[in-house]
Amino acid sequence: MLTRPSTMFERASHHTVVLFGRTVRITFLCCRRRILISIDEITDFHPCGDRRCQDARLNSSMNRLLVATSILTAFVATAHATNCGTGGFSITGSAPVERIATAWVQSYLELCNDDTIVDISGGGSFAGAAGVCGTTTPEDPVDIGMMSRPWLKNEARLNDNGYTHDCLIGDTSRSAIQIAVAYDATAIFVKSGGVADQCIQTLGGGLSLDQLRYIFSTYTYNQLQTSGTWNDTSVPHPDPDDSSAKYWSELDGSCEHQLIFTVGPGSSTGINEVFVDSIGIERDQGENVVASIQWFVAPSSSDIVGYAKGDGNAIGYVENSFLSSTASSDLTVIALNSEGAFISPSFDTIQNKEYPLVNKVFMNPLDEVTSLLKTRPFLDYGFTADGTAEVESLDFVSLSSAEKAIMLDRITPRYISTACFPVNSMVDVLGKGPTPIQHILLGDRVRTRNGKFSKVYSFGHYDLEVKAEYLEITVEGGGAPLSISSDHMLFVGGKATPASTIIVGGAIDGVNGSTMAVTKITHTTATGAFAPFTMDGTIVVNDMVASSYISLQSDATHLMVGGVQTILGMHYLSHLSQAPHRVVCEVIPSFCQEETYINGISVWVAGSLDSAKWLLDQPVLVTLTLFVPAFTFCLGATVIETFYRMNLLLTFACITAFFAFRYTFSPVKSRT
Repeated sequence: MLTRPSTMFERASHHTVVLFGRTVRITFLCCRRRILISIDEITDFHPCGDRRCQDARLNSSMNRLLVATSILTAFVATAHATNCGTGGFSITGSAPVERIATAWVQSYLELCNDDTIVDISGGGSFAGAAGVCGTTTPEDPVDIGMMSRPWLKNEARLNDNGYTHDCLIGDTSRSAIQIAVAYDATAIFVKSGGVADQCIQTLGGGLSLDQLRYIFSTYTYNQLQTSGTWNDTSVPHPDPDDSSAKYWSELDGSCEHQLIFTVGPGSSTGINEVFVDSIGIERDQGENVVASIQWFVAPSSSDIVGYAKGDGNAIGYVENSFLSSTASSDLTVIALNSEGAFISPSFDTIQNKEYPLVNKVFMNPLDEVTSLLKTRPFLDYGFTADGTAEVESLDFVSLSSAEKAIMLDRITPRYISTACFPVNSMVDVLGKGPTPIQHILLGDRVRTRNGKFSKVYSFGHYDLEVKAEYLEITVEGGGAPLSISSDHMLFVGGKATPASTIIVGGAIDGVNGSTMAVTKITHTTATGAFAPFTMDGTIVVNDMVASSYISLQSDATHLMVGGVQTILGMHYLSHLSQAPHRVVCEVIPSFCQEETYINGISVWVAGSLDSAKWLLDQPVLVTLTLFVPAFTFCLGATVIETFYRMNLLLTFACITAFFAFRYTFSPVKSRT
């Protein structure tokens, strides 16, 4: 059984939050309904950029603002991790990974508390590849293919990004994204006290990889010797007949002259693929792994272990996660010689890659938007503290926090439910004229609903490559149709409303109060996702007035709490939530000259967007309890923003008046 040090905390969650261009790590420790918050470090934070502020009070205030905002964002993000997807999905493939998937699904469905149906089946890694590529069911591929080994070259072609695989079997138009979910290892074992065990003890308690290759290889001693990739000193007493039959006495003269029986999984299993590669078997040269026992059907791990327990001459291999969970005094797990030292498989040696036969196990979600909308939240759960604990309870070794982030990043760019506008949406930019939205720069001034120009201080979304689903809206007498995500808001009669509520025959607002009749609405898929945030909060795209924001509650135009519509409009709330961001951009413009995006989402927006969506899904009491202080904080930022702008205007007016007065009333000297 792989074990970790116990902890008094029921749940620990770590969050790295990037704000104002700096990183803060927040840790939440949940124990008996109490939440302890630990801020590990705030490193080298300078609100004036690369130079230190002259005003120490500003530095201190900005640090406090950073900490407060980080805590709120990280707290809500902790709970947000259990959000559910958009429906049921199917998983098939590797038996070892199936154990992880089963545990995750049970907990995930309990958290979702709905009628979501998840179909899980085994069949091996080949079944996982075939399922996600639609080989067995072309019209209905599985959503996640499980594998305990990497993709084979004849199954899929690796994409340039290094993790997306384009199917070469089944439906070749499909692709899957390789997501590692845990570490496992290949465990080598013999019957305790048997001939094999006694022989290995005389060798120092373990085997070298060259000895392991000799035992399991279909090659004879001479064939291995001539391969040039094997150390023949590892077998000092080779059988003179040079047959494919191997004896324990060949490894050491003191070992009994008994035939070696090898047992292992079938050739179609993922662990067999991993084992073959790990011990240096050269299949491209005709070498393979020998199986002394011929099974009528592919043996399970239990079958392999059971046979070895009854035969003292046998040596076998299975997944370490399985063997650890069924630990028995009847078996001895063999240490392997790695760089001069015998290393046994354990949590630490697998995690540190000291044990030589370590491998990753994978879930490969189908790379389609509709499928990812269902599977991404499930994988989100799997990488939470609870999901990690379940992985380790099954005797796998969990990924590091950094590795988990990389795995989720692989899916996030494709997980698009809020995309705003695609490439080539046209925006009127001051000094440039009509400009494709992807060419807008931070600091550009774009036309807004009152016909004036407002500065772009941020992009809520900026992704050139993602593909997403859009509504395509055509208006009478207009130019190119507007492609817009369904939850992004347009203006109708001066009020912001989600694009999903627009109907044919209705009217939407144009510049300066004009209206345009809607003649056609279709669904389309387009490339790119852009959401310019303006100081005004609106933007004119393809001559139609749009909000910079989305509706956080599907088709709602106003905030709904407990099923009751409030007076707070979605556009107003979204604009209010970005007030702290705008204040920073006004007071310290250097902060907003560049922007960081994580999977196309601005770091300023990602946390607040997820937090707001989670908050609105909670019971009324929770929503109100957390909403009021957040609302008050943002309202205060709005007041600061307003007074700051007023002071600038007043200063400008005073300077203008001063020079005008001086010019008008200054005495004119006469020439003499």
